[in-house]
Amino acid sequence: IAGFLGHFFVSSVLVLRARCKSQLARFSWLTPAIGGLCCGLLGLFALQVSGHFGDPQNTVFSIGYESLELAFQDKLVWQVLAVLLICKFIAVIVNYATGGSGGLFSPTLFLGGMLGGLIGMVLVGLESWFHFIHWPGHQQVVGGCVLLGMGAMFSAVVRCPFTSLIIIFEMTGNYSLILPLMAGNMLAWSIAKKFRPVALYDAL
Repeated sequence: IAGFLGHFFVSSVLVLRARCKSQLARFSWLTPAIGGLCCGLLGLFALQVSGHFGDPQNTVFSIGYESLELAFQDKLVWQVLAVLLICKFIAVIVNYATGGSGGLFSPTLFLGGMLGGLIGMVLVGLESWFHFIHWPGHQQVVGGCVLLGMGAMFSAVVRCPFTSLIIIFEMTGNYSLILPLMAGNMLAWSIAKKFRPVALYDAL
């Protein structure tokens, strides 16, 4: 899923950036302001939704490491994860398309972590539907999926499948996920490379 989402992310950035350049060429001085306004509205919406579910500190404005830590600890409800994923996804695309640059390192880790958290919650939910599935612990399942999603999304967008392995080792100090991380990273990298051979940095 991260491979397909990474491909869609890269394609959306490039297509929307090209359209903004062609259609707003006369108003190039206004384009960053439009992008900033759109990102601000998305951030306020995410903040309101997070506050409604009791997590007022979760927003798309920041780098997102606090939200990632809460997702890793299974302390965010799925609605907050979904809203943060969608709003951050759109905000980063709009930011790049309108001439801004919020970086790719932290946003891809954030998007992958939120996606992994959602998948982890789905896997935990399967335990109540299928009685033959027994997970060792819900927090471990969701936390593991958050880490796997971070690595796979980073690999699909930035096209550095082994860099995210080192990053996650440094963040967690845990080597038990090395095989799933390697498999997920290489699969996401392969899918993204097949659909778009030119990486985002080179295309920009």
